[in-house]
Amino acid sequence: SVDAVWDGPIHSFAGNLCSFYTSDSLIRSRQASQYIRLSIRDSCIKGLIPHSFSFEKREPWRAATEDAINLGASIIVTRETPLSDQILAYLHYCQTDKDLSLFTIYRSREYLEKVATFYEYEPVSTWNLRVLIDTLYAQGMGTISVRHYTNYIKYFADFLVEMELLAVNPFVDVHLKPKQKPEKTPLSKEEQERLLAAPLLARKRVQPELYQLRDTAILHLMLTTGIRLLEISELWVSHVNLAEKLIRVYGKGSRDVPCKERLVSPENPDTF
Repeated sequence: SVDAVWDGPIHSFAGNLCSFYTSDSLIRSRQASQYIRLSIRDSCIKGLIPHSFSFEKREPWRAATEDAINLGASIIVTRETPLSDQILAYLHYCQTDKDLSLFTIYRSREYLEKVATFYEYEPVSTWNLRVLIDTLYAQGMGTISVRHYTNYIKYFADFLVEMELLAVNPFVDVHLKPKQKPEKTPLSKEEQERLLAAPLLARKRVQPELYQLRDTAILHLMLTTGIRLLEISELWVSHVNLAEKLIRVYGKGSRDVPCKERLVSPENPDTF
């Protein structure tokens, strides 16, 4: 197909392909883009294009982060260095000394610049992290999001300590308050009885008797053992030991870690 489309030297065709791919031309088809990349890689392997030839499209965040890291390499951090330049030097430090991924460095810059805007021109040593935390909570942020802010600030302060711009990290002892969980009100005995009776009261033409018994057994298990819905869905008859009144339950696992196994014994004998 190359010969049919291109009548010049193959290296010229591959070079033009690279130039097109790395330009600002819009490739609407993801499949076409993948074919072009594979063609360029194949040309590199065959020696038609130098391996040093850059043919990867740089995403905006990637390009901006790489440029910021390069700027940080030329900055010598002192007490008179503006905070924005200190952050750039820290980004370079994250890549060279801590060997962090480019995306992690990008996120560090994003959070630190937001915090720097919050404190405007205040030096880091005077930052009141508790005020920032309360403000973020007031904006509706969750604990995980707020923890990202505090962690990135602590890492940045560690860098300033290493550069001897801070004597100690002032944020080491700043911890997030545990989120108040809503108090759970257990079902009363009457509510439990009504719940267990609900499947049996359903009309048979809507729900056959077999399904009524199944649903009643599921509700019994949930009420008396606290078993999870996923664990119920994975329950087999062979997992139930009627003689010893024990149920072997599997659940809460992952693709790499075997599912946890536990034995539960329902408190209510009517469940069996």
